[in-house]
Order: sequence, then C-alpha cells, then structure tokens
Amino acid sequence: MNIKQFFKPTWKKVILTIILFAVICFIPYSSFIGADASFSGKGFPFPIYGSASTIAGPQPTEIIFWGVFSDLIIIFIISCLIIFLYNKLSKK
Repeated sequence: MNIKQFFKPTWKKVILTIILFAVICFIPYSSFIGADASFSGKGFPFPIYGSASTIAGPQPTEIIFWGVFSDLIIIFIISCLIIFLYNKLSKK
C-alpha cells in the first residue's frame, strides 16, 4: 500500500473519523496536564470550543476553528491507521 492509498478517503475512514470526532467533542480539555485553569473547553488534543473565565466573569463560548481543523486532521490520520491495521489483520 502506498501513501496515496493510505490517505485516500473511503466510507470506512470517513465514518470512523466522524465517530471519533463526536466522541472527543465531549472530553474536557481542562482535565489534561498543562491546561490553563481559567479556560473551560472540550476537545482533544486541541480544544474545539470553550470559554474563558476572567475577573469580569465567564466569557461566552466560542468555536476555535484552528482546533477543529487540527483535530480533524489528526483524527483522520488515526482513522487511516486503524483501518489499515484492521485490513492487515483481517487478511491473515
């Protein structure tokens, strides 16, 4: 399998990416080491949406687009790897 086939989107990879993305949307970002305590967000490895607490009170929740984009790329790569390993193991 070459690199083009590895990253070629198939329905299995897309569905797995959507499922994994839906799951990570509920992981609290503040539970990870090194996360700022004043930031309350969800997503892994980067926050997808969240709000910050300031002296004036909590700020409104906003979508963090760089987090969504980077998380989708990382999750798609993980999905490609999972499908690749599944195909390799099922052929034996």
